[in-house]
Amino acid sequence: MKFDFRSLISPPPINGTTLNSVMLDPSFTLFMYILVCTLLVSLIVLYLKRRSRPLPALNTALLMTFFSAGTIYAAHADIGWTAWLTNDIGMFAGKSTEEKLSAMDDAIWDFAREAKAVIPREYELYSSDETAALRTEYFLLPLRKREQADYIVVLRDRQADFDPVTGTLSRGNFRIGHVEAVRLFARDTYILKRKSP
Repeated sequence: MKFDFRSLISPPPINGTTLNSVMLDPSFTLFMYILVCTLLVSLIVLYLKRRSRPLPALNTALLMTFFSAGTIYAAHADIGWTAWLTNDIGMFAGKSTEEKLSAMDDAIWDFAREAKAVIPREYELYSSDETAALRTEYFLLPLRKREQADYIVVLRDRQADFDPVTGTLSRGNFRIGHVEAVRLFARDTYILKRKSP
């Protein structure tokens, strides 16, 4: 690991579009370990030189060390949180809920909005991306997800393959026949409808 002194004094980097957690740079973590060890040893030596008994010296040194380390960590995390909050304010201030969702979940929100306009009540959902599937289910509320629905939503599904010529959706050994495309977004993202027999 390469030690980077700048990570000790700069706010933690922003990863993602909004505040989820403050990630600590490995250099900062190493700095905290070194600080805790140095402070602990220094305080023990200091209290022992004052002719304190060993056990009370150790207790006091431990208390002072962890209080100091916790304060430094909290200040560093607060700086990171403030940077994230400032970023969120700049990115989302003055936008409607729909605009905020579009900025955060771009393709998923836009896909779900179009799907909601097409699907009247119920749908079936296939996806290889569990997070995207859950987000889409949430965005499609109050529509109901159920088996054997008239509409089939395929979202980022690497296993699914739709053949428009034969009107067949295959997913591994599973096949659904007599379907037609309602909206095609990408090779692995589309909305299908079961044809009436």
